[in-house]
Amino acid sequence: MSIFTDKYIKQIKKIRLNSKWITIPFLILIFYFIFNYFHNNINDLKEYEFNFRVTRLIVPGLLIWLAMVLNAYVYHKIISGLDSKAKLGQNIRIWFYSYLGRFFPGKIGLVASRIYLHKQQNISGRIALFAFYLETLVSAITTLFIYLLSTIIHNYPFLQDYKIFSYILLAACLVALHPRIIRYQLKLLMKFKGENQQPDFNLNYSTLLIIFILRIIIWCTLGLSFYFIINSFYPVPFSYFPYLTGIFALGMIIGLLAVFAPTGLGVLEGILLLGLKYIVPDGIAVVISISVRIVKVIAELSIIFIVYGIIKLFKLGSSESIMDIGKLNE
Repeated sequence: MSIFTDKYIKQIKKIRLNSKWITIPFLILIFYFIFNYFHNNINDLKEYEFNFRVTRLIVPGLLIWLAMVLNAYVYHKIISGLDSKAKLGQNIRIWFYSYLGRFFPGKIGLVASRIYLHKQQNISGRIALFAFYLETLVSAITTLFIYLLSTIIHNYPFLQDYKIFSYILLAACLVALHPRIIRYQLKLLMKFKGENQQPDFNLNYSTLLIIFILRIIIWCTLGLSFYFIINSFYPVPFSYFPYLTGIFALGMIIGLLAVFAPTGLGVLEGILLLGLKYIVPDGIAVVISISVRIVKVIAELSIIFIVYGIIKLFKLGSSESIMDIGKLNE
C-alpha cells in the first residue's frame, strides 16, 4: 500500500477505536428510548388486530436489492469520473464487498476496504477517499432535496410554516452539485491531508445531474420498500409516499454520518419513530421501525453474499477480497 493509504487507514482505525466509547452508551440510550416508547404505547397494539403475513415483506426486500444494484452503479459513475482506469465490474464488486464495512462502528470497514480493494486495481487510495466523499455528499444533497420536495407537493399541516425555506434550499441543492463547488471541497480535503496536488476531477455538471437523478430514483425505490413494510402492518394512503421516502432517506443518511452507530443502528429507528408518529399509532410505529431494520439487514446481507457467490462461481474477480475486509477491522 502507498504511504497515503497506510496513513489514512491508521487514522480511521483510531477513529473506530475512539468511537467504541460512544457506541455502547449511545445504543443503550437509543434502545431504552425505543423500549420506553413501546411500553408507554402498548395499548395501541392491544386494541389493533394484526393481519400480518411474512410473504408481504418479499417485495420490500426485492426493492432493497434493486436499490443496492443502482447504488453500486452510481458508485461506478463517480469513481470512473475520478480515474478513467476504473472498470464497471470491478467497481460494482468493490462496492458490494465494502458494504459489509457499514456493520462496524466508525465505518472503518467501508472506507478502508475500498482503499484496499482499489489499490489492488492500481487505483490510488486518494481516489477511493474522494469517491466516498462524493458519494456521501450526493446522498446527503438528494436526501435533503426529496424531503424538501415532499413538503411542497403535499400540504401536510405540520410542515406548512417551512415552505418558503423549502424553495430556497431546493435551489441550493442544485447549486451545491456544480463541479466548481465540489472541486473546491476536494482541494480543502487535500489541504486537510497536507497535500498540495490538484485533485483529479473529470465529472461535468451533466454527469453529476445524472448521478443526482439516479440517487433520487434509489431513494424512491427504498421509500417504496418502506411504504410496503408499513402497509404490511397498518394501512397508509399512497399520498404519504413522498413524505415516507423523505424520512427514510433522512434516517439513512444521518445513520451513515453517525460514525459511532454501525449501519446507523438506533439512528434510523429513532428518525422513523419521529416521522411515523404523525401517520400511524405510536405503538405500531415502534413495530414498523424495528421491522424495517430486520428486513433491511436480511436483504442487504443476502444480496452481498449472492454477488459474492456469483463472482466466485464464475471467477469474475478475487473471491478472497471479501474476507480481507474483516482483517481491516481488527
